[in-house]
Amino acid sequence: MRKSNWLMCLGMLCVAFTAGAADKPLAFTYATSGGNTSYDSNGDGMQVNVTFGKVKGSLNGDIAITSEWAINLNETCPAGALKFSMVENKVVAVSPDLSQLIAAGKAGWMCVDMETGYFYGVADGEYIGGTGRYKGATGTWTSNFYGYQLGGGFALLNGTVKGTLTK
Repeated sequence: MRKSNWLMCLGMLCVAFTAGAADKPLAFTYATSGGNTSYDSNGDGMQVNVTFGKVKGSLNGDIAITSEWAINLNETCPAGALKFSMVENKVVAVSPDLSQLIAAGKAGWMCVDMETGYFYGVADGEYIGGTGRYKGATGTWTSNFYGYQLGGGFALLNGTVKGTLTK
């Protein structure tokens, strides 16, 4: 079976893995950093976040993520933190052979403590194709993440991803 290398991020999170031609389970860790932009991708007045990261696992590589989050006033988080819901998320992961895997977040939430800047959350999504060995790739993923807002729109992020990739 031919192995495919990949790394992935969502919202403000990243992951890496190796997958073959059939569904393969994934379980990896990541660390990223990034920040707000002035870009509004859908005209709703919310800024798009851009993050870049590295992964630790079966593949070392780079990843770029765009995401948008909106305050969700209908839900509360513990200890008075604000809850945010994912609005949009796209990811491009680049393996060492320059194959690219594309992913999209479908749903997610995040709690942010506005005093300390600490945040945590969960996001779910799908692999939606790519280039090179990831052309036609599909699958699903879930990520648990945490990090800190460092001020000035800049943040650091760590997390895990579990899921499957089919190629």
